[in-house]
Amino acid sequence: MTKLTNCTVLSWDLSCSGYTLESTTNLDLSGWSPVLGAFCIAGCECQAADNVKTAHKFFRLRRN
Repeated sequence: MTKLTNCTVLSWDLSCSGYTLESTTNLDLSGWSPVLGAFCIAGCECQAADNVKTAHKFFRLRRN
């Protein structure tokens, strides 16, 4: 994960297919939502950028 001024770039290995990137601002298990937007492949990684508008945001990869 790389934090830039107005966004966070998340990266994970391409071998982790079959997962959905999700985010939440609260670690309550019911509050997770899919991260929408463009995903790209950079070398052997999948990357996604997410605009962070809150002080705290959590991310996870959930198996489909």
